[in-house]
Amino acid sequence: MENKYILHYAHKELDENIPTFEFEHLDELGEYVQEILDRDDSETVYLFTYDAKAGGQEEVNITNNKIPLLFYLVQIFESMENVEEILGKKAPIKNFFLFEYTSYEVAYKQALLMKEENPLCYD
Repeated sequence: MENKYILHYAHKELDENIPTFEFEHLDELGEYVQEILDRDDSETVYLFTYDAKAGGQEEVNITNNKIPLLFYLVQIFESMENVEEILGKKAPIKNFFLFEYTSYEVAYKQALLMKEENPLCYD
């Protein structure tokens, strides 16, 4: 599993453990996320983040607009591909998180939980 990309994906109707999906290549992960976002559902709020280093997620993005989310994903993937080309090995980002919610309120509560270790999380 060390050289694989892992997507932790929770559909908004999921009421069990969050499943993980493994991908050998970044473009496979991207295609799978595209399939998820292609569903015509304006009633979904998406939370997306990734682990860039041990112990915590980077930026947490929350939106119900798929277009900016796709642009952000493309930017991350292109950056990773550039790093991989330069280093000759896979980029250190392995875990991606895509969670669906029925409201911004619930998504932001989850974002706070994810960032609690950050000293800037609370006043």
